Amino acid sequence: MNTPHRLELWAARLAEFNQEPALLVPEKNALLECVRAQPLPGSALPPGQGTRPDLARLLEPVRCALAFCGYEEASEPSVLACLDVLVSQMQHRGTSLWAWDEAVWVSLIGKTKQAGSVARAPGLRQLGATPARVREHLMCCAYLLKSIPIYSLVAPGQPVTVAARQLLDHGALQAALATVQTELQRGGWTNSGSNPVLAACLSQALLLARSPHLTDLTLPVLQRVHDLAADLPYLRRACILLSKALHGLGILTEALTPGPRLRVGRRGEQDSMPEAWLSLLQRWASTESCNESVRNLVLTAAAKAARWSASQPGAPTPEQWTAPIALQFVAAVKTMRMGQWLHPAHAGRYSRADREMKPASRAQLLSCLRRFFADCQEWGWLPVQFSPQRLLATPRAIRDQCNIKPRVLEHHVWMKLREASATLTAQDLAYAPLTRPDGSTGERRAHYPFELVRAIAITWLLTGLRSDELGRLAVGCVRRQPKVTGYAAWLPQDEVLGACYLRVPRHKSGRAFEKPVPQAVGDAVLAWQHVRPATPAQPDPKTGELTDFLFTRRGGTIGRTYLNHCLIPLLCRKAGIPTHDAHGPITSHRARTTLITSLYNSGKMSVLDIMKWMNHKSMRTTLHYIDVPDKRIIDAFLQANAHINQQAKYATPKFPAGQADPPAAPLSRARILESLTTLEQLAAVPTLSAAGRHAIQQGMHALQQQLAHLPPDPEA
Repeated sequence: MNTPHRLELWAARLAEFNQEPALLVPEKNALLECVRAQPLPGSALPPGQGTRPDLARLLEPVRCALAFCGYEEASEPSVLACLDVLVSQMQHRGTSLWAWDEAVWVSLIGKTKQAGSVARAPGLRQLGATPARVREHLMCCAYLLKSIPIYSLVAPGQPVTVAARQLLDHGALQAALATVQTELQRGGWTNSGSNPVLAACLSQALLLARSPHLTDLTLPVLQRVHDLAADLPYLRRACILLSKALHGLGILTEALTPGPRLRVGRRGEQDSMPEAWLSLLQRWASTESCNESVRNLVLTAAAKAARWSASQPGAPTPEQWTAPIALQFVAAVKTMRMGQWLHPAHAGRYSRADREMKPASRAQLLSCLRRFFADCQEWGWLPVQFSPQRLLATPRAIRDQCNIKPRVLEHHVWMKLREASATLTAQDLAYAPLTRPDGSTGERRAHYPFELVRAIAITWLLTGLRSDELGRLAVGCVRRQPKVTGYAAWLPQDEVLGACYLRVPRHKSGRAFEKPVPQAVGDAVLAWQHVRPATPAQPDPKTGELTDFLFTRRGGTIGRTYLNHCLIPLLCRKAGIPTHDAHGPITSHRARTTLITSLYNSGKMSVLDIMKWMNHKSMRTTLHYIDVPDKRIIDAFLQANAHINQQAKYATPKFPAGQADPPAAPLSRARILESLTTLEQLAAVPTLSAAGRHAIQQGMHALQQQLAHLPPDPEA
């Protein structure tokens, strides 16, 4: 059984006081005499008036409450000033302090020091007691005598932590703060556990719960602290941080979630979107159940079409869109600029609003608009006056400009990146010099721990996952052998050495599946899982299921831009290579293309094998990622051509002298001449390597020798 803490002991003492709200006649007379009497120097009340029997019921609880906090009347002039203020207020209001509600106490104490001083001016005697000290005593009286959460109602900057140490058990309060700091550091908030704002937030929550124990904190208590700090964003963030720590400790079933961030438009800039379009967009957004990112893309495309439509003659509404208007919009998309037809408050996000849109962006814009109009027509919101699939189709000129060729990394760049991920050390995470206030120097380090960075780097390079799939991997996604299911059960001896199995979550084109990956991936993932802090499960954005994500830090998954903006520059710096090449910047998706191309060019995996490994539904998708080099095409052609020539050599019969040649002889000569012509064209390729050129010359020499041994062409 737990020992009762200070506030529980005080509650038993509080029940002994007479809490009658009305004043008795002798008490009214005594209060009036105290107010009219002139105090002597060094005294707040007239001599003997503070201990009059008529005022014992009113002032004795105050003395006990202040003594509970360590304030003694004999040594604290501010205690006498506090009694003077309460006497004046009770005489002025005609009631005892037991009748005062929360509003009265707040008006008396004031939400700021200035407001409190003005409110207490009629009853405050200048006897060496500072107004701030008297204000602290009044706050203790409001909290202890009336259970008013005064520390949550006053303005910031008050000694909330000091008050919590006085009112609660000091040792228990320090233990609670140390527990929260340890949990936050374990969860990744390394620099947040010692924040004074967090200590003030914890003290305020414990005071509101009237207990020094973390187990007595509930979600409604934290929610009230969060709501009372409506104008204090730093205190609201600390409250959310505290809820995450309590959730990690198992005290709360869930953590507080921050509210949505509202984008405030610039002053004087109004959206040109008509009301008819706006209501239709809102209706579509509330009805469609697609992914949030897809929904935002469709809404952005429809909003651009709405603003374009508002600038046309007559400003056609969505119901008035016909085939000619749709064709005019497609023509406008061909010349549309990057920041054109955006909301004025967001058009300035681009360094140059008039820069060219990429062909892929134009195609995506038309694709999203086709979906919007098709849905509205199918749901009966718009009349069917044109076919979105035909009239809003992407023009061939835009499709031809889209870069569909895979941007494969050079072989030496790819191998250097893999070597950098395998040899990554904790010292490589330092990315900038640091100068401290005391003049000493150091290094800024990455916010993510070394085990997490290494696991992400190796998994990104060796598994061919998309960045979305990589960030949504779950704990336990790596296993040495697949599950035993039905007739396809694997026996222990079927385990493949040097490989493990990775479970890929549901992706944009299929369900979750397992694939073999190098053992280095499993070792790196298991090393991170060993030191990974416990993190609350979060809903998967694809499936909505609560998932314990693998790569988490500070209670959330890795950032969407972490791979491109942090990890890839880190590996390039480690490998000593630039972050850009001839095809553009090195991005997260280029590793997927390079890995698939490398697997195919190794000659050990066919296109069908790669399609199954990547879980593609169509072989056409797999072929999109494969970039066959010219050297492989040349080598394959030479081998096939040599095979054909070998067959032609052994298939030519020997005839006696004077006998006519068979009809097949001219065909063999024609094949040899055709092969020579093809080899001459290949030899003229400027990017051909020296080895390939030498092989072509050898093939041409062999064909010329065969041509010399053939009999002359009778038709020549």
